Amino acid sequence: IASVEKQSESLVSENTMLKSRVDGMAKSQLDMVSEVGQLKSELQSVLGSLETLTRSVKVDQGTVVSGIEQQLQSLSERLARFEPQSFVIDNQTVLVDAKEKSAFEAAQGLLSSGATEAAAAAFDEFSRRFPDSALRPWALHFEGAAHYLRKNYEPSISALSELYKRYPGHPRVPESLLTLAASQAESGQARAARSSLDLLLKQFPDSSQAVTAKKRLAALRPSKN
Repeated sequence: IASVEKQSESLVSENTMLKSRVDGMAKSQLDMVSEVGQLKSELQSVLGSLETLTRSVKVDQGTVVSGIEQQLQSLSERLARFEPQSFVIDNQTVLVDAKEKSAFEAAQGLLSSGATEAAAAAFDEFSRRFPDSALRPWALHFEGAAHYLRKNYEPSISALSELYKRYPGHPRVPESLLTLAASQAESGQARAARSSLDLLLKQFPDSSQAVTAKKRLAALRPSKN
């Protein structure tokens, strides 16, 4: 009996120990589950923050890229103002900058619309602003023609004389010499007009203006009677 009681006590003690271990393991498992749950919660929070940050970075990147594109566009437009541009006139292509092109086209528009006074002023301003422009010979020619149409003979003579002096071989010179002679004749400078017509015939004998020059020269010659 004593032996049985001893074994019984031993079993009870062992059972108590096992229960304690089981309870400890259960508690550990509960703690682990709780900890895992907490870790999952923290992970979700981190992932959420990461997603928000990613969206923010994308937005920032988009803003930066957009800003860079705008700056590049602005720089390109600014550079374009200084780059030579092609301009076709009288079947010739010349290179001018954007400001020259704009100013010349504006003056042309005035002349085409019949605003001869404004056109003459615009072409004169063009010549002053762009003295080395490839379009200056045309500006002088059109300025002289506009003044002639308004019967402002002296400024017409000045512009057309400058054209021949600076650009004697320019294709508009024959026409300009004809207009120059007309301005001189209209202002009572018959001798100067004859000289201009003689110059036209000498320098450009095969031009279409030469035929008209011969007729006008004959009309301007002093009568022998």
